[in-house]
Amino acid sequence: MQESIISTSSESLRTILEELTSEDTEIHSKALEMLAFYFVRLLGLEFENWQKRNEKVVKLLAKETELLFSRWQIRCQNSLDNDVLLDELAEEVGLSLKFKSNVILIVTTGEFSNEALRYADEIMRLTSLNIITINRQELGALAKSPHIIVDMLNSKASDVVQLKALEKRRE
Repeated sequence: MQESIISTSSESLRTILEELTSEDTEIHSKALEMLAFYFVRLLGLEFENWQKRNEKVVKLLAKETELLFSRWQIRCQNSLDNDVLLDELAEEVGLSLKFKSNVILIVTTGEFSNEALRYADEIMRLTSLNIITINRQELGALAKSPHIIVDMLNSKASDVVQLKALEKRRE
């Protein structure tokens, strides 16, 4: 199955997002897997293995092999009707200890609850873990211009640096 997903990961993000709205479970499950591989390819990562795959959530591990030797945990969630909640984000933070991840990327077709976003900020402020959240609007912007991923990640990295600087001043 991995090989067939990798070969179709060249699908456009716009097509993948359209397929995520399909009522056919097989189509939107495969689209969710393609979404995960879209980000692996877009970020120049190397796929390691699957953690979970079903019609609502796909989770995988990937690594960066260029200059930084980072391990990425990627969670793609098809959640048009509900927010990504603190519990779901906390699950990924807990698993990051097991997998020795440096970065957690959570992509949703919905939104993140305010509680989940505050928790992500707190974790990043207090630890060396980096959590990147991409919501429905950001996915839409990427579908129109995939090259903005660099600006998007730089902006999120700048926010993390500011969070960590705040914590240092408190110490």
